[in-house]
Amino acid sequence: MTRIQQFVTATVLAAGLGSGVVLAQTPGQARAADQPLVALIGCVERVMPPPPPPGSPATPAAPPAYKIIDVQPGSSVGQKPMTLASEYLVVGPESIAFSKYQNQWVEVTGRMLVAALSTPTTPPAAPGAKPLPATFTVQTLKVIATECK
Repeated sequence: MTRIQQFVTATVLAAGLGSGVVLAQTPGQARAADQPLVALIGCVERVMPPPPPPGSPATPAAPPAYKIIDVQPGSSVGQKPMTLASEYLVVGPESIAFSKYQNQWVEVTGRMLVAALSTPTTPPAAPGAKPLPATFTVQTLKVIATECK
């Protein structure tokens, strides 16, 4: 899967989950609703789409996507210890405008979408390109600090 296909997949996934559209599951993919409710703390950052390949036709701009970086476990009572990635794409209801929280330290509560958009066996599109992070479906967001560390 190319980097552009990964970004489009992430954008479609984000739009679908945010609007309540039901997306088809692929084998081995767990739905976010099947996962435990967890809290994460991190900094909200905008995900920039990859540049179009030279000579490609103009395509409509993709809606902005956001991720949380520098992730730490949140303060959810009873949350089991877990291994966290350093960043997650975040999707949520339209009532949470991630753009308002860009570059802010936040605590998000929600569920992990277990299946990543790319697998370890999928080679990156370009040398040095890293795979897209896993997705976290946000239900609530609370600002911890108005600036990231």
